[in-house]
Amino acid sequence: METTIKLNVPEDLMNLCTIYNIRPQKVMDCFAKSVSSPTYYTDVNGKNRWATLFFLQLLDAKEDETETDIALEEHYLDCFNDTLAKYLKEYDDDGEKAREAGRNVIRQWQKAVIADRAKYIFDQL
Repeated sequence: METTIKLNVPEDLMNLCTIYNIRPQKVMDCFAKSVSSPTYYTDVNGKNRWATLFFLQLLDAKEDETETDIALEEHYLDCFNDTLAKYLKEYDDDGEKAREAGRNVIRQWQKAVIADRAKYIFDQL
């Protein structure tokens, strides 16, 4: 999925981008592609964990600003954890099947969140 984002690029990032001749859009694109809960939890020695860790820390720091259905979150996080554990135990494939199964749980969670938000909006009409 592609979306346009307007971003204020801080001076420190802009300086490094200029020095190394990298467009800030490339930095943000690489960062965004690195955010992955399935990879974070299945590739514990991988180098692509930092973006997801940053995202998780952001969620923790902005907890008061997010609107999350806690019961829905707990349900899907339990499903996610159980699924990853099952697939990591059953398959010796460096976590590939576990990551895809984890993505499927997150897709289901996303659909449930969207359905819940739509229900709230329609109930207000």
